[in-house]
Amino acid sequence: MSSHRPTGVLTAAALAAMVGGRVRCGDPARGIRAIATLDDAGADDLAFIADARHAAGYPATAAGVVLVSAGIALPPFRATADGRAEPTIVEVADAGRALVPVLQALAPEVDRPPPGVHPDASVSSAAILDGEVRIGPRAIVGARARLGAGAVIHGGAVVYPDVRIGAGTEIHAGAVLRERVTVGAGCIIHAGAVIGSEGFGYIPAADGRSLIRVPHIGTVRIEDDVEIGANTCVDRAKFGATTIGAGTRIDNLCQVAHNCRIGRMCVIAAGCAIGGSTRIGDGVQVGGGTAMVDHAVVGDRARIGGQTGVIGTVPAGAQWLGLPGRPAEETLRVWAAVRKLPAFLASRRRQPEPGAADGGAGPAPGPVG
Repeated sequence: MSSHRPTGVLTAAALAAMVGGRVRCGDPARGIRAIATLDDAGADDLAFIADARHAAGYPATAAGVVLVSAGIALPPFRATADGRAEPTIVEVADAGRALVPVLQALAPEVDRPPPGVHPDASVSSAAILDGEVRIGPRAIVGARARLGAGAVIHGGAVVYPDVRIGAGTEIHAGAVLRERVTVGAGCIIHAGAVIGSEGFGYIPAADGRSLIRVPHIGTVRIEDDVEIGANTCVDRAKFGATTIGAGTRIDNLCQVAHNCRIGRMCVIAAGCAIGGSTRIGDGVQVGGGTAMVDHAVVGDRARIGGQTGVIGTVPAGAQWLGLPGRPAEETLRVWAAVRKLPAFLASRRRQPEPGAADGGAGPAPGPVG
């Protein structure tokens, strides 16, 4: 069962040309309309086999075309009574990577508001629209906000006063950009994200009976080509700016606290919590569910495994894992040792106590004097 079925048909030959591959066997004119897994694909679907682990599903697939990484040996196709045809095989260097342009070619058009300002939108007369923009129904754009040419504000999104949005940036439904936030060109802010909300900071009152909010008067600065996932929050700085570098991707349901600095081309998976004033270098990869304490430092190109607790400093290029986080090799050794503990403790319980063989009297006393 395919996820969508665009009207266009892409032939196996055209597919091979698109991804720099070759038709290894089968009909080059065979067409595809969508992409599916080996198990779910039908006769007009493309399936893919990126590594040898998935080749076992090939004999039973009903896919019309299969994209296969070079060097993978496929088991024999299994004929069935319904006359299911063997797929056309397109071989490419890396099927996983080659799938990206195919997905782009088959993807349906994103439903965006028409050019201009929807009659049900509320756009301040003091807002500045640099060229043609698209603003959907019930969107709000505050005073002195500036939208670059080609910017898209979907229905229900809120852009506070004095926000700057770069050319071609897309703000999805229900997202909120608070006052004085800057978002670069070509960014995507997904539904429900909140950029520039108040940072989380309190001190006890002098009488100890209440908490006093610490004002956060800074802002958030997002550079070009950044993607922020749905329901992710990026808090404004206490002073200065919380910054996210160009090309970085942050997944859904993440928390980026006040005064964080995240570098260029980072990838941060869902559910991460990044404490205040944390510094993350360029090219860092962070697995889902990771938590970083305030003032943590992560060096360039470091890789942090999922659900790691980052405390202190992660060196550049390091791979960390575990709770608390430590070098991955060390963590894996600890985990291996912990798995052996039940058997070790059971063996200790089975061993007799010293002196048990002679009734507990223990060793004979030695000579005295």
